[in-house]
Amino acid sequence: MKENQEQNYVQVNYNLLATQKLNSTQKLFISYILGWQRTGKICFETNRTLASKFGMKYGGIRSVIKGLNRFDFFKSVSKDYDEKNSTSGHEITVNVAKLEIFLDEEKPITKSNLTEAQFNNESNANFLEDEKEKLPTYHINDIVDLNEILSIFNFNDKDSNEIRRHFQTPQITFDAFADYYISLITDSQMQDYKGIIITKEQDAKFMEMCAKK
Repeated sequence: MKENQEQNYVQVNYNLLATQKLNSTQKLFISYILGWQRTGKICFETNRTLASKFGMKYGGIRSVIKGLNRFDFFKSVSKDYDEKNSTSGHEITVNVAKLEIFLDEEKPITKSNLTEAQFNNESNANFLEDEKEKLPTYHINDIVDLNEILSIFNFNDKDSNEIRRHFQTPQITFDAFADYYISLITDSQMQDYKGIIITKEQDAKFMEMCAKK
């Protein structure tokens, strides 16, 4: 990206910030793309450039983009593949009108909507959540133990057995698991889908497990 196109900061819309349907990394990434569009430009950067800007590894930023592609307001199109560096640029856009509809479908919970007891209980729950032990993080080429991954995600026995049958080995790369995980999310959007369903809690765990620099 040219130097005169660099952004110095990212602005986050309050409604986007409040939604519980997206994780914090997704919110930040959407805001970054909207920053381009506010200046009349379209973001066109490689995964490696984006990973560097977001302090993430290549596999982590790729997972963010794949995850957002399941929403109709987000679109990423790969262009100009470079065989030498195995990278390609991405023309990334956010449909503002569709994003607003997506956000309007959910009203954020505020203290004014809660009794004092409910608010205190929610605050205590958030505190306990913050105190939990950090999840392990993995880089794209790390070899991970599939049984450990299944335990972290707390899949039920039926889903765990299906995942084991897919890989047929307990030792896999985190990149292989990430690709399979994203495919589950994509497939779940299909009509009459009856396969493994990824929960919001599992999605949050996955994003935390993607190692940063």
